Amino acid sequence: MDQSLVSVILTSYNKPEWVGKAIESVLKQTYPYWELWGMMDDHSSQNVQDIINKYTDDKRIHVVNSLVKDEERPLTTRYATLINQAILLANGAYITYLTDDTMYMPDRLAKMVDFLERQKVHVIYSSQLVRQVDQKKAIFSESILEAKDVLEDAAFIVDHCSVMHTRDVLIAVKEKYGSCWDDDPACWNHGDAAFWKRLNAFAPFYPLLEILDVTYKTPMSFQNLYRNLSSPLIDGSIVSGSSGERFIIDRSRRRLLAPKWFTFYKYNRSDIIQVPDPVLFQYSEAEPIDGELHLPNYRLLFCEENQTLYYLDGGRKRKKLLDSAAFNRYKFSRKEIVTLASQALAPLGNGPDITSFNGAVPGPLPNRRVFFAGFKYWISLNDKICEIEREVLERYHLKKDIIPLSLHAVQGMPKGERVQGVTKQ
Repeated sequence: MDQSLVSVILTSYNKPEWVGKAIESVLKQTYPYWELWGMMDDHSSQNVQDIINKYTDDKRIHVVNSLVKDEERPLTTRYATLINQAILLANGAYITYLTDDTMYMPDRLAKMVDFLERQKVHVIYSSQLVRQVDQKKAIFSESILEAKDVLEDAAFIVDHCSVMHTRDVLIAVKEKYGSCWDDDPACWNHGDAAFWKRLNAFAPFYPLLEILDVTYKTPMSFQNLYRNLSSPLIDGSIVSGSSGERFIIDRSRRRLLAPKWFTFYKYNRSDIIQVPDPVLFQYSEAEPIDGELHLPNYRLLFCEENQTLYYLDGGRKRKKLLDSAAFNRYKFSRKEIVTLASQALAPLGNGPDITSFNGAVPGPLPNRRVFFAGFKYWISLNDKICEIEREVLERYHLKKDIIPLSLHAVQGMPKGERVQGVTKQ
């Protein structure tokens, strides 16, 4: 084996508990001829920066911080943008990839370089150990992605942390496509698959049967954050990105929900949905939620002055919920009722009353309620009823208080688009 340089491209974003372990796994390689490009960091929080900066004394490690602004995140597939930048800077005859929740086995680089140089091929991939972990980093399941076949189409089969390829094949890719990785924002949840399509235009992927990397799928991992998430997000959802701040999705905008108001409006921690930052920042930020001017939709609000209970729905206050039949029919809970002064409710327009029904086609349903009819789940959104996948209901913590509804009633209602997950991976 000659002393061929390997360029390791590590992309990182806000995983302080893992990024140091990923870097250490490169430092422990038995093959010494590598460079790390090197924390291609997408402007993570300061604690991540502090961890990364501990390794900058090693001259093989190069640190690049994108300094990207939050509002710019949705404009490209960020990790693909960073990888393309690193490829321009890299010097290696071989290119390989790493993420901040994956660790290499100590002999990974040595075995991959040896395979490439003995077999005279351009692209190889190894088996991968996948560990699912919870918030406390406890492993609750393991599986193996086996490398056993020569792949003419590796898309959606091979993880990019298990691949090494020659620089020569990249030159051919760039000449044909104009760039190496496709960073169009449409590729956010399958950037590696899009790149594998390009590589496969010039070379098959050859398997190296050994497990040479271990990846940890945390609740904040890319795949878990995107799994069964709809596009657009369901209105009224409480969402949180990597910063930990909570927002309400309100008619295609996001509104900050400070801890005080989270408690005041009787939300639960189980209501919070973790979403990728690029998804969160697609929504422009509007005025934060408060107790007077900017109220959250889909809450039960009681006005003491006129002894009236309202359901705030699409910026309208809808009443007649003191009708116990309607209240029970739509499975509202008295534990969720919030008392507000009349002056907070006065500026809101009046929506149609919410009434009960018995088999006949009802008036406009209260929005953001979930129904079951004709062996399918449905959700009321924007005064329409929309079929929704069961997995999406579970992702949004909505598979509770399901309301039975006749298929006849559903057939007589205006229909909206089917709500489905952008990926099931």
